[in-house]
Amino acid sequence: ADEGVVSLFRVDVDAPFGAGAPKVIDNTELSLPRDVALFFACDASCAAGTYSAAGGCISVGGERCLPCDASCASCDGPTHLDCESCAPGYDNGEVGCWPMTTVLFMADGDGGATTTPRILRDSVGGSAEVYIATDLANTHAMAIDQLAGYLFYASSDSLYRTDFPVASVESLLSTEFTDIRAMQSRPAEQQLYVADEVDGLYRIAYDGSGRTLVYGPQGGDGFEAMFIAGPTVYLGVSRTGNVGEILTAPIESVSTPTLDYADDGPSAIQSVASITVDVMTLYVYWADRVRGVVVVDVNGPAAGGRTDLITVTNPLTIAIDPHFSELWATTGDGSSAGTLEYYDLASGSPGGQPYSGGEIGGGLVMALQQCADGYTGASGSCQECDGLQSGCLQCSLPSVCTLCARGWALRSSGVCVQQTISWLQDSSGPSIVRVSADGDGSSPTVVTAVGASATSLVAVPGGADRYFYLTPDTDSLNYYDGASISSWSGFANAKRVGQPSNPDAQQLIGMDTVGERLFVALPFSPAIVSIKWDGTALTTLYSGSDVAEPVSPVYRADTDELYWIEQDFNIVRRAPAAANPDA
Repeated sequence: ADEGVVSLFRVDVDAPFGAGAPKVIDNTELSLPRDVALFFACDASCAAGTYSAAGGCISVGGERCLPCDASCASCDGPTHLDCESCAPGYDNGEVGCWPMTTVLFMADGDGGATTTPRILRDSVGGSAEVYIATDLANTHAMAIDQLAGYLFYASSDSLYRTDFPVASVESLLSTEFTDIRAMQSRPAEQQLYVADEVDGLYRIAYDGSGRTLVYGPQGGDGFEAMFIAGPTVYLGVSRTGNVGEILTAPIESVSTPTLDYADDGPSAIQSVASITVDVMTLYVYWADRVRGVVVVDVNGPAAGGRTDLITVTNPLTIAIDPHFSELWATTGDGSSAGTLEYYDLASGSPGGQPYSGGEIGGGLVMALQQCADGYTGASGSCQECDGLQSGCLQCSLPSVCTLCARGWALRSSGVCVQQTISWLQDSSGPSIVRVSADGDGSSPTVVTAVGASATSLVAVPGGADRYFYLTPDTDSLNYYDGASISSWSGFANAKRVGQPSNPDAQQLIGMDTVGERLFVALPFSPAIVSIKWDGTALTTLYSGSDVAEPVSPVYRADTDELYWIEQDFNIVRRAPAAANPDA
């Protein structure tokens, strides 16, 4: 171009490379030097350990750079759990970074010359260390309750308890059983379920008292394997002649166990050494010493779905690590050296073999799985879930909830927020009222009294009583922070044209929860204005001929656009959420 004449072009950067021609925005003579650089109010970088909440563009000063989760060395959003790299002691899991897997298992050696039975502790990338080395003859079963701080293990016919982390070993029951083969703790009830290969399934208290027979032998045989998933207990029986069976029964109310899996079809059982259930995918896994690890739909082979085999030689005990979607197994034939191995749950492919040494026993527990509702074992010991405790049932990390109670909603940030319905009422004086959304039949609660003309109520997300609303008779926008009401002027004509006596006819407030902005439609002006949640930066976005009786503004975060209805023309209009006269 000639000196002083600039052509400004715009290219759609989201289109395929080279697609379409640049669009000429302006080619008039401008008061600019010939060499022009365009700088946008956007910066794609955040400091280490933080991420941009604005999708790559942050305001000057980095107000939108938020901290990554402690499990991340770096993260790139859109949440604090989207790790690019993991902090020391963590590894890539199914979602985000997780602490290295910690397992406890029984072995007759320590990988060297020692052959004394002991419980070892291992982790991926680590090395086995001796955890317990007393009272361990013929150990086939262990259970853990990290919340209570107990590790339980059996030595043939006796039951022991030790503090977790280990401090001292205590004998709970001696010679009260014949041959303990499986155990599982129930943290909520503070009870332990013990499967005996001869005598059946027992329930006892954590202190060893109250031993009760739940299910006796079936067909003359006790239970070699057992796993409790929700209200159902899975019981494994190994018959003579390489014939195995898995029965199911309710764990709370005793009834006759039902035969669900037997020696037939692709899931034929020849022996049952261990059972586990993946409650996320609803698959049952069992260790068959002859065939390997069998995987079947939780409703049985007839239900269809996955029925296959993970090739594991001489599996003894299996457990699932849900954080890394892995199946762990101890292996051995009772005489030669055993191993500790793990496999990918989806593909069944081997992941690694952290340990091989002396004869491996049947005990294997994952130190990350046994926490009660409201607690997480992600750090190797049970920690209470942070945030709104009454709403969070399960969490993956202390700050990240994964399951909320009824009446609570799980946000993408991993926080449970209470689900409530709020509205404006006049029956007992103008007020904001709310009621739980779980349908429990409770009566609405009055949150606060408001002005007589209050309209267009919106709630601030997060579970607290925070609301914005308009009062047309005072031309004000109001904010209730849970304790007091603040009001800001400048909102004249917050009512429909021709209907000043019916201001509730349409919603007039839209909300940007990330940018903490409100968008207010003023139909009688007409205009669309924006304002920050703190009452600052009141800005007219569109007015006059740009709009015609606007109502019902809605903000779309992924495109930073605003939608509203124009009553005069019966249309929905869209425009940038920042003032742009040319839009």
